[in-house]
Amino acid sequence: MKFVTYATYVADREAVDDLRPAHFEYMAGLLAEGKLAAAGSFADGSGGLFIYDMESFEDAKAAVTAKPGHPTRRCCSCCMASRRRRGCSAT
Repeated sequence: MKFVTYATYVADREAVDDLRPAHFEYMAGLLAEGKLAAAGSFADGSGGLFIYDMESFEDAKAAVTAKPGHPTRRCCSCCMASRRRRGCSAT
């Protein structure tokens, strides 16, 4: 099932830039495992959109909260939705 995450980066661009290498490595791993369908940054640099391919909402939420920087909310706030369920993973 596909799940979409909309991420908005924090104003501290240095914190975002510091976490990018780990973020890209983590996302590349999900892509290699077939758990990431698509991803990309917004043209204005304010955030990004990620489409996960997971078995359940809980699996997708776990993948989002495991992203580098997310548990501390140092780099972004995220909300996730599927056709059946919505929820903010930052809560």
